[in-house]
Amino acid sequence: MPKKKPLVLIEEIYNEHYVYLRNFLIGLTKSDLIADDIIQELFTKILISPSSVTEVKYIRSW
Repeated sequence: MPKKKPLVLIEEIYNEHYVYLRNFLIGLTKSDLIADDIIQELFTKILISPSSVTEVKYIRSW
């Protein structure tokens, strides 16, 4: 099975884990705005180096 392109994989990760990640961060920060800022920062960093995401085995712990 061929590897997925990094940007396709990132989109799938975002769609699959966004709700979980946002709820987790709201629980930690008690702020919707801070949670959204952290998610934006995280995915900005991922988009700067998209190939790094292809090496991740356990996305939730990453």
